[in-house]
Amino acid sequence: MQALIERFSNAGWIDNAGIANSLKSQLASGNLAAFVNHVNAQKGKHISAPYADYLIRDAEFLLSHK
Repeated sequence: MQALIERFSNAGWIDNAGIANSLKSQLASGNLAAFVNHVNAQKGKHISAPYADYLIRDAEFLLSHK
């Protein structure tokens, strides 16, 4: 997931470095629920909608398999 955030940020699909760093921090701390909420809040704003959906899908998968 960290690599996806880096890749999406480099490609411009996450257009704010502060948001990308915050998402990485949430992942590093294992706070997946906050991560999903943050991605949903930024979807269509600073995170391109289709790529936000990828991040949400993957995080929800991890949440459901804890």
